[in-house]
Amino acid sequence: MVPWDRMRPHHEGSLLSIDPSHQVRCINGESASEWAALIKKWKKEPQAAREASFAKKADAMLDTQSLKAHVETLFDATKSLRWYGAMIAICLFILLPFVYWLRGDTLPSYLVLGLLLLMMFVQSIVLWRLSGRNPSLRKERVQHVLACTIFPPSSMRAADWVCATLAGEYHPLAAHQAWNSVDQFQRQARVAYREALWPRRSEGDSTGEPCNGPHVQALKRFLAQHQMDLETLEQQPEAQQGCTQYCPRCLTQFMPAASRCADCSNLPLQPLV
Repeated sequence: MVPWDRMRPHHEGSLLSIDPSHQVRCINGESASEWAALIKKWKKEPQAAREASFAKKADAMLDTQSLKAHVETLFDATKSLRWYGAMIAICLFILLPFVYWLRGDTLPSYLVLGLLLLMMFVQSIVLWRLSGRNPSLRKERVQHVLACTIFPPSSMRAADWVCATLAGEYHPLAAHQAWNSVDQFQRQARVAYREALWPRRSEGDSTGEPCNGPHVQALKRFLAQHQMDLETLEQQPEAQQGCTQYCPRCLTQFMPAASRCADCSNLPLQPLV
């Protein structure tokens, strides 16, 4: 836990520094910049306003419909890049070696090589046009387009760079709910709920009381929307022979001599009833 008066948020690329000893790797530079700006804004606000703003942010990150729409947008935007990338990979690793093995340094091999260079050139044009329409892609536009023109691996992975740069920031549970089965979603929900309820803290901050901050409240609202019973999520594990305590975060069970879970920042154990 970092006190608000000690926070000095700034970012370098995708690395967000909250203070000199706390750093977080965000999904991209845009996300790190947004979080740095939010923390600076929250420092100036009263606690109630901070919690309300954070809750709004948390609800947006758990919005499954928004996540699906964002993924569909990226899918449509990178369709041509992915198609040309696949053709370049086939030409580079299958067609060119096969033709060269059959004909050696002859005209057919040079024609296949010319086809490869042509597809890389077309790929760079597609990337140039796409990156020109989005401010986030313009920052590194020139170097990626040049690499796409002359270096086949960069040309094959042009769509990956676009997706990584434009990726939205969402909670993993939103993705599990959108595309996984109900059983998988419920399994991940139990883990995420316990980790939110019992966060990792420094050794002196582990009080043994569950957290009930705005992020936990947002998670409860999300789980309630998808018919998850919170009492079931908080249910203790079935006691194993000789064990009398368990860690509420990781559900590891312990003998009577133990008092804290070393794997969860020395979190105080709970009795097995």
